[in-house]
Amino acid sequence: MVRIWLCILLSLILSACSPAKQNFNGEIRVGTMAGSDTELLQVVQNVALERYGLRVDIIQYTDYSQPNEALMKGNIDINAYQHQPYLIAWNASHNGNLIAVAKTYIYSMGIYSYKVNRVKELTKNNVIVIPNDLTNQARALLLMQKAGLITLRPGADVLAAPRDIMANPLNLKIETADAAQLPNMLPNADAAVINSNYAILAGLIPQRGEMSPTRKDAIYIEDKDGLYANVLVIRPDEKNDPKVWELIDAFHSPQVMAAARTIFHGGAIKAW
Repeated sequence: MVRIWLCILLSLILSACSPAKQNFNGEIRVGTMAGSDTELLQVVQNVALERYGLRVDIIQYTDYSQPNEALMKGNIDINAYQHQPYLIAWNASHNGNLIAVAKTYIYSMGIYSYKVNRVKELTKNNVIVIPNDLTNQARALLLMQKAGLITLRPGADVLAAPRDIMANPLNLKIETADAAQLPNMLPNADAAVINSNYAILAGLIPQRGEMSPTRKDAIYIEDKDGLYANVLVIRPDEKNDPKVWELIDAFHSPQVMAAARTIFHGGAIKAW
């Protein structure tokens, strides 16, 4: 009997000495894109564990359509990589019902070039490559319009396509490709319009540069625009899951905001 009580006492002592992080409060599977998005999510992972004992399982993807497909199938619980216009278009084309529950950051899209230092140095018949998915393609065209390179027809906005170009004074050759491939295509093009996550992964810098000697800076970049803020996305049945709201709180923490500024070279703007 004495031996039994000693075993029980020893068990209690060991339990009391166990670190607090052993008291896990569940797990949440988060889908995101490989690269800088994953790097930021690793900071979220640490904050969620420290604050809530919530384990964040990071699932990386390399194609924009994959995290939404995985979420619809229940392979992940939430994803963090897309803006609202992309979500709306994806739901419409895939008969989806995914919903955004919180904003995170705006990651500025930029025009990059290894051949010129300013947008005004582009010349006739230059080749510019832009993303081929509908929402990022429209975003790229709107940015080109703002840079004074093209004029879109009135009313062409988040669904703008090359056919909506009304004026192209330089007769620019606009080619489309998968967003992840644009940095690889940049050396053979005169310019490319690239999302910041892929730009950073390729060593480019999502901030406007003036005569950058390395030509790594964007030659033109988006200003703050709430329309393209990234969002955290779930299935409708998950909106009352406390783990989702714990993850949101971790995403909005000062630690993650500081990390976002560093990881995205100042190109991450708080959107909530």
